Amino acid sequence: MMEKHPLGSQAFIPMEDTKFLVFVAPRGDKPDINKIQSFLVPKQTGVNYKTGIWHFPLISVKNMNFLIVDRKGKGNNLVIYKFKKDKIILKK
Repeated sequence: MMEKHPLGSQAFIPMEDTKFLVFVAPRGDKPDINKIQSFLVPKQTGVNYKTGIWHFPLISVKNMNFLIVDRKGKGNNLVIYKFKKDKIILKK
């Protein structure tokens, strides 16, 4: 699955000194599996997903908490896409 937030950005700031993984895809009606990219985010670094960017929930190399900055207000700011039979293999 991947999710996007059409009405506002979403930021994740790690509360401990550790790396974490992100998976993202460009804006669109659904995630384009041919354009999914993965990144290893270095220690002491957070991420802020722009409005409409598809992303997978966080994958941390350590069990920890994140400070999450999200939009508050009227309207639905969460769209979830569930892959059905797509096989996704990420290459280096």
